[in-house]
Amino acid sequence: PFPVSWNPCQILTIFREKTAAGDNVDSSTVYHTEDILGPLKLEVRWFYRRSALDERNKRYFEDCEKWKKARRKKLRKEVRLDTAHANDDTNGKDCNVEIFETVHVAVVDASALLGKMVVKLHQNDVVDTADWYYSVPIVVALCENFYLHREKDILQLYYHVEQMITRGLECSEVLSNNARLRKATYKYLGMAFPTRSDDD
Repeated sequence: PFPVSWNPCQILTIFREKTAAGDNVDSSTVYHTEDILGPLKLEVRWFYRRSALDERNKRYFEDCEKWKKARRKKLRKEVRLDTAHANDDTNGKDCNVEIFETVHVAVVDASALLGKMVVKLHQNDVVDTADWYYSVPIVVALCENFYLHREKDILQLYYHVEQMITRGLECSEVLSNNARLRKATYKYLGMAFPTRSDDD
């Protein structure tokens, strides 16, 4: 939906860093925000698409797709399923892209933000876009797997959206360096602050 190359992500924190001028603020002088703070930044957690996986895992999912297509073909012959129903895409007809959750975190300029992403957590989830009124493009994505990008391994996920949010917050380097801010973030989101056993 975008005229440039793009990557899906989860926004973890939005912040500005104090500039050199901001370290020497004179209380008697009126400053503009941009005089003492740098540009708006986003800390994001990348969600990989299948094309970003390593070759071994790419082949695995390609083999799975071939098996699914062969199975659907067999079912059509055996029970004569309606053609329109049988040809439904495995990711759901309202799904634009398949994504993989990761722990890959980076900081980017806020101007790089292009649109909104809505994540389906299960194959059969229905996303109703009829009442959406956004001025930016919206991508509907299916996320059923976690990709360990360093180990190059895949974990299947069984979870609710709150667990995805929590994993993202726990990946945040900005929040991990500021315990007070981390606790305030969980409180603001109405989420239980994780204990040591939760983290494990």
